[in-house]
Amino acid sequence: MGHVNNLAILRYIQTARVRWCEQMEMMPYQTEDGSGPILASVSCEYRMPLFYPDEALVQTMLEKTGNTSLTLSHRVLNGKGELAAGQGTF
Repeated sequence: MGHVNNLAILRYIQTARVRWCEQMEMMPYQTEDGSGPILASVSCEYRMPLFYPDEALVQTMLEKTGNTSLTLSHRVLNGKGELAAGQGTF
């Protein structure tokens, strides 16, 4: 049908989340002692479909930090810069 599957959009968000953790130097801890960040919850609000072929940009923002947790927000934009999906209060 030409649209990107909703699960693929969550994979885009997962890739952005891992890259964010790498940039914050959180990932080396996972390989050194076997512990590291885990995903406790995920949700996504779909606003419009992404179509193939197109470009997608995922923006990631640190929303909240706690003593043992953090909350990230993500926005997925299509090639025109329109909001296609997101999670959190970005």
